[in-house]
Formats: sequence, C-alpha cells, structure tokens
Amino acid sequence: MPQRPKSDDLKKIEGTFRQDRAKKPLQSVPFSVPKCPEWLCKRAKAEWNYTIGELKRSRNVTRLDRGALAMLCTLFAKIVDSEVSGKELSPGLVGHYIKLAMQFGFTPGSRGGVSAEPTVQTEQSKWLSFQRKAIVSHE
Repeated sequence: MPQRPKSDDLKKIEGTFRQDRAKKPLQSVPFSVPKCPEWLCKRAKAEWNYTIGELKRSRNVTRLDRGALAMLCTLFAKIVDSEVSGKELSPGLVGHYIKLAMQFGFTPGSRGGVSAEPTVQTEQSKWLSFQRKAIVSHE
C-alpha cells in the first residue's frame, strides 16, 4: 500500500515544510448542515444522525456533502445488515465504505488531511496544555 502524503502541519513539525510545495488552500465552502434524505432506510438514517452530530461538532460539513454522506450511511447499513443476517460480506462493499469514510476523515490515517475549526478551549484543557509545556521545558 502506498504511503499517504504528509499534511503541511506534520511537515512543519518535522521541519521539512517548504512553501513552494505547500498544498494550495481550497475554496472555502461555508458550514451548513445537509438534511437527511427521506429515502434512506431506518439503519442508514440512524447512522446519518450519528455522523451528522459528529460533523456538526467539528463544523466540518456542508450541504454539498449530502450525496456522499448518504452513500456512506447506506453502505454502512448494508454492511451491518449483512453481519446481522449472517450473509457473506462483500469485500467491494467494505472497500467502497472505507474510501468514502477516508474522504470525510473518519479513519485514523485520513484525519491528517482534514482540518476542523478550532474548538473553544476549556479551563481544564488550558491547564493540561500548560502542564505539558512545563514538562517539556524541564526535560
């Protein structure tokens, strides 16, 4: 399997970032939450509601994502239905699901290329950040 390209943030951390090779910023599409398609089955709608909740929290979804997200939820429902009924699972079905999941940053390896708006930092997270900096500076 080919190695995934490193994100610009990772290159900056490693000290290998070069501006002339940086990824060009994509045209920004405003945050908006798509409506759940009526034609989704019950299990796919449940997955839609769960997934939309997570995407809303990260503010990483637009109305343009509706079709791809509906397909992702439909594939998820088909995979679960196969597992529940004991039918043999199609590798192609799982492959399509994984590819779509990667597009949304739903796999650990794909999250490096997805950026979300920063969340509000709580007092506890500020304290933890301060502690980490203090530990690193004393080493």
